[in-house]
Amino acid sequence: MPRKAKARVGRKFKRHKPAPSSIDNQASMPVPPVGSNHDDAGRPEQLRDYLHTKEPLFDKSKERLHKRLGVAMMFYHQFSAPENSDDWPDGMCSVLKKAFGYSSGTSIRPILDDVIYCKKNGLQYDPKHKYSKGSDRAIIKDLTSVEAQIVADSQEDGHSI
Repeated sequence: MPRKAKARVGRKFKRHKPAPSSIDNQASMPVPPVGSNHDDAGRPEQLRDYLHTKEPLFDKSKERLHKRLGVAMMFYHQFSAPENSDDWPDGMCSVLKKAFGYSSGTSIRPILDDVIYCKKNGLQYDPKHKYSKGSDRAIIKDLTSVEAQIVADSQEDGHSI
């Protein structure tokens, strides 16, 4: 009668661990600043320290602006920024929210309105600026116009705009 082969279960192999180097016991090496000449990072221990810094890849304080810009760019380039919301593809807002990590309750409509406003008026989109607030009002572009003179006269008299 042939013998059954036994399955090898639970056999453990020891992993090879390198001997601790002298650099592990020393204080961490200074990290070369970004944009500097990295010729001094040629030694393996310096390179390791340089790659394992605790500095964030992106500035967290600007994360909101980066998200707004990402949504605006995807809306403009991927979906062609249709002016009428009836022309928007079904689920577009959900796709944009999911792609950029917005919660389902967050409205990205103001960002999309800003992109449409910039597209209509030939402006460059800036995520720091909110264009859609009060964008329905007419803007006085010519400072030598009659309207501009009326505003200037009323402000000289102490009135607000």
